[in-house]
Amino acid sequence: MTSEDMMRFLDEEMAGGEREQLEQHLAQCGHCQRLLKQYAADLQTFDQVVMRVSVPESFTDEVMAALLSPLPEQGPYPEQRASLPMSHQPKTKGKDWMKKITFTAAGFVLAVSLGAFVSPTFAAYVKHVPDYVKQIFFGSSDTVDEGVRQAAANGYASAIDQSVTDQGITLNITEVFADPSRVYIKYALNKNGDDFEAKDIKGATGFSDVCTIQDTSGQVVSSLHGWQPYNGVFEFTLQGNEPKQLNIHVDIREIDSTKGKWELTIPVDLEKGQLAVKTTEINQQYTSPEGINLSLQHIQFLPSVTRLQLETSLTADRIKQLEEAMAKQQASEKQGDEVTAKPQPVSKYLGHTIASYGLHYHLLDGQGQVVAAYDDEFDPDFNDDKNRLPNQDLQEAEGKLGGKISQAHAFTPIAEQKNLKFQLLGIYSQEPVFFSRSFDPGTLSRRPITEKINGSSITIKSFRLKTDTNKEQFGDAILTDKLAILEFEGTFAKDRVEIPRLKIKDASGNELNYDATTKRVKNPDGTISFHSWIFIRNLEKQPKELTLSFDSITKVNRDVKWEVPILPEK
Repeated sequence: MTSEDMMRFLDEEMAGGEREQLEQHLAQCGHCQRLLKQYAADLQTFDQVVMRVSVPESFTDEVMAALLSPLPEQGPYPEQRASLPMSHQPKTKGKDWMKKITFTAAGFVLAVSLGAFVSPTFAAYVKHVPDYVKQIFFGSSDTVDEGVRQAAANGYASAIDQSVTDQGITLNITEVFADPSRVYIKYALNKNGDDFEAKDIKGATGFSDVCTIQDTSGQVVSSLHGWQPYNGVFEFTLQGNEPKQLNIHVDIREIDSTKGKWELTIPVDLEKGQLAVKTTEINQQYTSPEGINLSLQHIQFLPSVTRLQLETSLTADRIKQLEEAMAKQQASEKQGDEVTAKPQPVSKYLGHTIASYGLHYHLLDGQGQVVAAYDDEFDPDFNDDKNRLPNQDLQEAEGKLGGKISQAHAFTPIAEQKNLKFQLLGIYSQEPVFFSRSFDPGTLSRRPITEKINGSSITIKSFRLKTDTNKEQFGDAILTDKLAILEFEGTFAKDRVEIPRLKIKDASGNELNYDATTKRVKNPDGTISFHSWIFIRNLEKQPKELTLSFDSITKVNRDVKWEVPILPEK
């Protein structure tokens, strides 16, 4: 699954057959699930700083006039600066995957611990820069994480000067960062003496082969993990099974609309870097009251990242319980005000949804201070992550209901110490509910619908068509678009925190694409209340019937008590 595939998936640009094939792959591949989550987060960040607004013809003249006039204490349009558009969210199926992978704990077994250093051949390219640590991009840029900055300051980044010119465009490789976990490459583009940012670049077959890491025989061992066009950075993640001698191979065939050939090769030697990697074995197991097995295997200290390796699975009793719950809920009927389910076919991805789970834990130092924290809670207002590097997580899932999931959770570098401790705080799991409610949107303003589901309550409040382009705020989202708005709210039962998979269908059973925003608050009794708005596009008139449904509620289990000392090798 390529990065281009993920972007097309999130933007709903895939045909039905191709999308179904990709979803089947995602259901089995924990690695692509985590990457998809990261791409969706990147899209959200991007949309939070880019305003999608139309501008008048006088826009350029007004901007130039403002630039030439004295700078006011506040900008001329403070209310507009505060009115960012609604975050880009993957539509319907993309959204479902986003939610699913939030709680699917998955990792990748590190087969070999590798280090990285600049080889003698590579060193021949190095351009001496006095006090270079303070000057190199990877040692100071806030566009890379703290782990990269620390490792760069310790000598894992080098300034170089390699360039190639074709069609009047010069590609210059200026820096390389390489350690056991990843490789970053800094480049610059120049045309007619001026640096510029490429909006699009292609290799021989597309984007994925623009830059690769190859072994000495030319076999690709790592493809592009990420691209920062605005900073000129190519990113690679190393899986741990790469050979000692590698080549960074740049082979660009098109820059924006200009076709040519910009090809460079830079050798990197990983052998010496093995000395920088330290591994502490843990090998401790725990089974939670909910039937989730957790095995702590080891922790690795690398130059730019610390990775905790663990493995999870479901017990046989838990798997049986989930299978029975699915069958029971499938057959249940609506009874009075208590709604458990409405007969409906079981989704082919339902097993993956309700069997998914997540973790919440701390890593403590000898003084009991939290040096790192991992939390699968999706909401940043509630999330307890500390010093996390989620895009450096490695993962591999067995691909069957309740099967083993290997995980390597990544944090900024933690100093190896004698009294490090793992403290489990909670486990997220999915509670099957199979809720489905059909209603006439036109009657909601007079008669809102309130339902109870296993102790949680939900009220479907209102539906209306927004027919103008005026700004309106819904929670944290500000919209100017014309669309349909469905509003609902509720309060979760104790320890229930989220509805991970929500569907909207019309009277014909067609699933509707939507965006959404939700505001959650914690009540004095510890329960969580929520207020949600669903934005349905391309709905020009009020439908006679809509159906709101979901098949599970996320529960956080705090009845876990497990602490494990992490002792360094003697």
